[in-house]
Amino acid sequence: MNKEEQQTKRLPIFYIALCCCVIAIGVAGYLTEKNTNSQSGESLVYDSSAPLPQTDTIVQNPVSDTVPASSNETDIEETEEVTNNTSEETVEAAAIENVPAFTMPANGEILEEYSDKPVYNSVLCDWRTHNGIDIAVDNGGSVMAIADGTVTEVSEDEKGKYIVISHDNGFVSKYCALSDVNGLEVDAKVKAGDVIGIVGKSKGENTQATHLHFELYKDSECVNPTEYLG
Repeated sequence: MNKEEQQTKRLPIFYIALCCCVIAIGVAGYLTEKNTNSQSGESLVYDSSAPLPQTDTIVQNPVSDTVPASSNETDIEETEEVTNNTSEETVEAAAIENVPAFTMPANGEILEEYSDKPVYNSVLCDWRTHNGIDIAVDNGGSVMAIADGTVTEVSEDEKGKYIVISHDNGFVSKYCALSDVNGLEVDAKVKAGDVIGIVGKSKGENTQATHLHFELYKDSECVNPTEYLG
């Protein structure tokens, strides 16, 4: 056998060996990929006994931080409300302190209330506001000063005789429909409860029963007496 014949016989053996190597490499690659996929699938199975991931704790932290912030806002609102209420109470207390301790000028039922809206006066035949209250008092009954003060006017109008007394903090009281002023004159000093006059017959009001017509002023403005009298 010559050299060329020997080489021709070796060629099939070489190709067979090459094919076997390629097949072996393919099988090895397939087995490797299968094992990898199997391991990856097992890692996706949820284990209920495993501890929660650390990320759950991180997510909860903002929630716990939000609660104190809300509480702080509530505390601020409550503090502002308490402060506002305290301020209002302080103003009211100051207003009360500026009001003298008034007493009733006479003991009796209020026959007609104060009105800052015009009402028809059937006696005088006109429309006018009722700037005071009418207190039922028997003819000849006593009228008393509502607080300490100084007599500033003694005169007479359509209601009868009247007397005006100036008090502290800009208050002025007026007592009308009197038959007598107990001898008081301008600049006379009076004390709370002092008898300053006697009720007579009113001449110019809707209320025909004997009564005291009483008016109260604060800083020259007419006010509702029932809001200030004790």
